[in-house]
Amino acid sequence: MASTDSAQADVTPTVDLRVPGQVRDDDDWLVSTWNAGQSRNTKWSQDNVQINAEGAVELHLTSENGADERTFTGGEMQSESAHETGTWSWTAQAPQMQDGTVFGMFLYQEDYRNDRWLEFDFEFVGANTRQVQLSIHMEAEDGSRVRLADGPAGPLVVDLGFDAAAGLHTYEIELTGTAAIFRVDGKVLANLSEADMPGGLWYSGAVKSFADLWAVSDNQTAWAGIPDPDAPPLVAVITDVSLPGQERDGTPNFATEQAGTDQAEDLFGGDGADLIHGGAGADQLVGNSGADHLYGDKGRDILRGKGGDDFLFGGRGKDRLAGGSGDDQLDGGLGRDQLRGGAGADVFIFSPEGPADRVNDFSLSQGDVLDLTAFGLEGVDQIRWLDGARGRGTRDLLQIEGEDGWVNVAMVDDRAEALTLDQMMAQDAILF
Repeated sequence: MASTDSAQADVTPTVDLRVPGQVRDDDDWLVSTWNAGQSRNTKWSQDNVQINAEGAVELHLTSENGADERTFTGGEMQSESAHETGTWSWTAQAPQMQDGTVFGMFLYQEDYRNDRWLEFDFEFVGANTRQVQLSIHMEAEDGSRVRLADGPAGPLVVDLGFDAAAGLHTYEIELTGTAAIFRVDGKVLANLSEADMPGGLWYSGAVKSFADLWAVSDNQTAWAGIPDPDAPPLVAVITDVSLPGQERDGTPNFATEQAGTDQAEDLFGGDGADLIHGGAGADQLVGNSGADHLYGDKGRDILRGKGGDDFLFGGRGKDRLAGGSGDDQLDGGLGRDQLRGGAGADVFIFSPEGPADRVNDFSLSQGDVLDLTAFGLEGVDQIRWLDGARGRGTRDLLQIEGEDGWVNVAMVDDRAEALTLDQMMAQDAILF
């Protein structure tokens, strides 16, 4: 592998890497050169964080079987600057993962010695790169560890619908102070808050951005599997990163931001683009004339975008979403939701985790689209459209072929116009 310095001299790197002892400014990234804190089986080396010929960062995991008490050498980098709220992103291709290995993109408290534990993770764990684990770690007042995995929903492992080792994807974490939103390629995987944490614990603090690749210790093999020191080296590729204030193109700037509590509330936006998060109660979230982003949570929420091109995400409850007059995106989340796009060309987003939603006003003539990309389908033969004769009256039933047979995805109201699968495919009204 070429050294970091010589590679950076020939290309424009994704990030400016520095090692301990070098002068760093807020735009730099520090390369870890010490023993990994999360694993007794891994040490960090600057040789395992490289800039490749295209300027991308490569994190390597290698083995020196028997040469050291720590068998594996991994790569880790962290941002010099820290922020409390905003959006962080990593555009990355995961390695061809193996049992006992972890590829992480995460946020961690600014001062690891003195700050309370605060961590938000994307983690590819073990050999499966079609799933990602979402984690949150905090610390109670008595110093005890508090994890999302021990909360009401248990460990949160999400089927991505694609192989993360087969290409580049963008992973985002947005922190609002009262919630953490995890996205992949712009699609919400989870909107998490105090309602999801044991004891309702939640707090905010400055965090840095990290990416690392490592092998687990013996006490972590039940989680990740047993690492093989004779397996080929692993390489993760990161082509882009962004921090709050450096958001990627297309990231909205919000005029106002609001967040609910554990009570049922009505939250209203203004004339600009608003960011509104519901809490654990049954909330009503209403945008206005801007391009609003509305996020429900655990309750039976009502989300109304009204004017503008809005994004609505229901969360975990049985929600009702209404886009309004713009070209809206509606994602019900995990509940059995009712979706109404309104006027405009709307996109209805579905995921493998949730039960079948109902689309109340799908309109092919207005340019509406059903988005099934999260299912990772390989062809139209994995999609089935049952018309009202086999569905319910004027509601058609959309199904996809899963591992255990056909799975209901949505009931689609076709009172405005008769719909068939051939029509939908001919007009690119189903994305997969």
